[in-house]
Amino acid sequence: MSQIPPASGSPYGPGPYGPGSNAPSMGVPAHAPYAPPGGPVNAPAPYGPGLPQATVKSTRGPVVLLTIGIIFVVAAVATLVLAINSVAGVANSLNEINGHGNSQVTLEENGHYGLYGDSSTECTVRNPDGGEVTVRTPSASIEINNHQMFGTFTATKAGEYTVTCNSLLDTPVYLGEGATAGGIFNSAAGIILAVLGLVIGVPMTIGGLIWLVVRRSNNRRAAAAQGAGIVGSALPGQPDPQAPSAYSAFGGQMVDPSAPTATVNPPNRDQFGQGGQGGQSQY
Repeated sequence: MSQIPPASGSPYGPGPYGPGSNAPSMGVPAHAPYAPPGGPVNAPAPYGPGLPQATVKSTRGPVVLLTIGIIFVVAAVATLVLAINSVAGVANSLNEINGHGNSQVTLEENGHYGLYGDSSTECTVRNPDGGEVTVRTPSASIEINNHQMFGTFTATKAGEYTVTCNSLLDTPVYLGEGATAGGIFNSAAGIILAVLGLVIGVPMTIGGLIWLVVRRSNNRRAAAAQGAGIVGSALPGQPDPQAPSAYSAFGGQMVDPSAPTATVNPPNRDQFGQGGQGGQSQY
């Protein structure tokens, strides 16, 4: 009695799915070229959640700093100009008169005048009516253009005054606006305050201007990035961390849907012999 060999194409004989075959598993790709060994699943993009995002910041701070700096500079310049003009006004008013005789000068009413030269010079002043005007000695030593003020007087009325001087050292004698210790002090203090204001205001102005320019430049870049939809999303060519991942863990491997897959269909019952007992002898 002989046995009938298994029918050709029997699913139980040596075939493509027998022992040692390299048939892929159901739903598993033959290879996963996009799965780096040990790589993380759904790694976030460089601009993903958790990283700082570019934002448009307020320019109030730079503007305030710049404004304060400008105020300091303007105030310092104004104070310096006033202080210099105060001293320069007195210096420009000096006119030389006769140091050994009479000089006729026209003066304004209630004008405060000074006599400049040296302490060895003596002068007398008479008003338009011929009356003598009191010449006072300054309470403080004041020099204008290297000329010491040795006497002051006030014109009681407008008109032509007669000034008679006698200079023992033959030094020039000048008549001009009378300087006061308070005026000189105020001018000196104004110059000092002006310098301090410039020392403080100039760096603040420069710093505020640089800060404002940098802040506006950063804001323009941030606004452009937000308008382009880059902030908080993935870079071009990279997966979006907020979208469902195209990868999934299966059998300990990273699965890419684009990888080739193989599907095994169940065997057809019609392929078996009569009675469904393939491989048994039939008579």
